[in-house]
Amino acid sequence: MDLQATLEDLGYHVVLCVPTGEEAIQKTEECFPDLIIMDVRLAGRMDGISAAKVIKANYNIPVVFVTASTKADFNDLRAADESWECIGKPFRDEQLQAAVVTALEKAARSKP
Repeated sequence: MDLQATLEDLGYHVVLCVPTGEEAIQKTEECFPDLIIMDVRLAGRMDGISAAKVIKANYNIPVVFVTASTKADFNDLRAADESWECIGKPFRDEQLQAAVVTALEKAARSKP
């Protein structure tokens, strides 16, 4: 809920928050958001990386990972998909804003 409040304070409209990768995929199909903020670790059987791969393949929606992972993990995430943005917890509002803007710009550049 803190992340939702921060995003709203930055001027973004948060459609919904879900706890599992499976729900993220289902709700993406229903809502088709402009961007997804995803943690690597989620409740349920599917982690955030797996959910993001499905979302990318089916909907091509940009993803920003917010995670407590290490710098090496960030490099692995970016190697898996260079369109993904990653910021570490704890983060400043400015870092979140920059990651969101960058992810949306990358997505806009990649559209035909």
